[in-house]
Amino acid sequence: MPQALTPRQEAVLRFIIDHERRLGYPPTIREICEHFGIASPRGVAKHLEALEKKGYIEKAKGISRGITILSTAYDQFEMGRQVLIPVVGVIAAGDALEAVEAVSEHVPVAEGFLRKGFEYYALKVRGDSMIDEHILHGDYVIMRKQAWADNGDIVAALIDNTNATLKRYYKNDGTVTLKPANSQMEPLTLSAERVKIQGKLVGVIRWIG
Repeated sequence: MPQALTPRQEAVLRFIIDHERRLGYPPTIREICEHFGIASPRGVAKHLEALEKKGYIEKAKGISRGITILSTAYDQFEMGRQVLIPVVGVIAAGDALEAVEAVSEHVPVAEGFLRKGFEYYALKVRGDSMIDEHILHGDYVIMRKQAWADNGDIVAALIDNTNATLKRYYKNDGTVTLKPANSQMEPLTLSAERVKIQGKLVGVIRWIG
């Protein structure tokens, strides 16, 4: 059972949850420092170590956004009942895969994590092109269904109405660049009309064990 939090630990945990809810990925240590006016990254690291030890998060070493929020964290703030999000297929975090949409299973998500008025779906990740964003092969990504994106968003992109891929999105002067989060892989730049946005990433689910 998770242990009680100090006021500062609770504030840090709330910020992490809100950051991932709004942007689709957890904050870096530096971003937490800036938000709370903490001068030393070590100070934030100690709070994260405490949150991990108390059972609210998990941290991946060597990854800048390597924070995974555990279900106990959502329970801490009474974020509501679980809702089932349909898993409609597999998304490539690597070379684009043929797009196939069929509900194969469902994953539970805390209702409070989802913004009202939007439709959501899940995809299972195949590949390792997004590992620097802490999105790993076998993870489930929760997508908010929408046909637009801001530069820098992580999106499910449909290429030539055929192949789907999970990448960071950048649009500029009639072209779209789909950028991986893996230093071993190259960005893909295409004419804008070849790319359709299918949704924006809002969360990642990883089953442990």
